[in-house]
Formats: sequence, C-alpha cells, structure tokens
Amino acid sequence: MRALVIQQIEQLDGVRFLCTSIFNENGEAIDELVTLYDGDSTAAILKAIEQKDVHGFETVPEYWSSNRELIATAISTVGVSPTFKSAKDTQATSRLVYDNAGILRELYGLSPQESAEEPQELAKWRRVVITVLESTANVCGRAANRLRN
Repeated sequence: MRALVIQQIEQLDGVRFLCTSIFNENGEAIDELVTLYDGDSTAAILKAIEQKDVHGFETVPEYWSSNRELIATAISTVGVSPTFKSAKDTQATSRLVYDNAGILRELYGLSPQESAEEPQELAKWRRVVITVLESTANVCGRAANRLRN
C-alpha cells in the first residue's frame, strides 16, 4: 500500500484553510497540517508532493480530495495520482479545523461569525410524522372536550 495524503479546503469564520492529513504505507495517521489557504492550488499540491521527502516515503503519496479545484490541479501535475473522493471519505480534514478552532481563532485573530443561516427544510418523512402527530393531538383534544361536556 502507498502512503496517502488527503487535502481539503475548509472554512472557519470566513477564512479558508488548507487541511492536510498524512497516512503512512500501513494506513496509520502520522501527521496533520492546517495552514491558511491563499487560493494557490498549485502550492497546495506541491505541499502534498513534498511529504515524500518530509516523511521519507519511497514514492509520492497517493492523493485524495473531494475539492474540485485541488483535484483539477492535481490531475495536471506530473507525478501525482489524484483520486476524487466523496466528502465522507475526506471528512478527517474538516475535523482538523473544528477540533482546533479555538487555537486557529487565537493564532489568526479570527472572531466567530454569527450564524445567519436559514433554517433547513425538514425531510419529507419528518413533515409526515409531524402532520400525523398534530392530527392525532387534535382528535384527542376534541375527544377530551366531548367527554367533559
């Protein structure tokens, strides 16, 4: 098995970070890096290639990402074997930002942004369950009123 580098661009308080998780040939996590991302995807890919020398790998590590910008650059870079993965396969990188959010905010002088997100629409099955429960409650309420009268 080859060594593996997983890279993603994650956001915290409106600032983009390049998150890199590195695994050795045995699949063991050996390093995690979080740096500011300045929009240079070529530099990000070169950072992944650089891990061969930093960690003493025999070959350039396999490269995974679910970010289209990084994958597009990796495809055009000689020596890199990129694989486009689902967000679920690369979720280890998003954990890096959120687990270290306090440190990153302090280090880069960020302040938490207010969540101005619109409420998400409920799934259809949840709406059906709520409708059934509300109808049942109304029927029970009417039945209770009849018994009182």
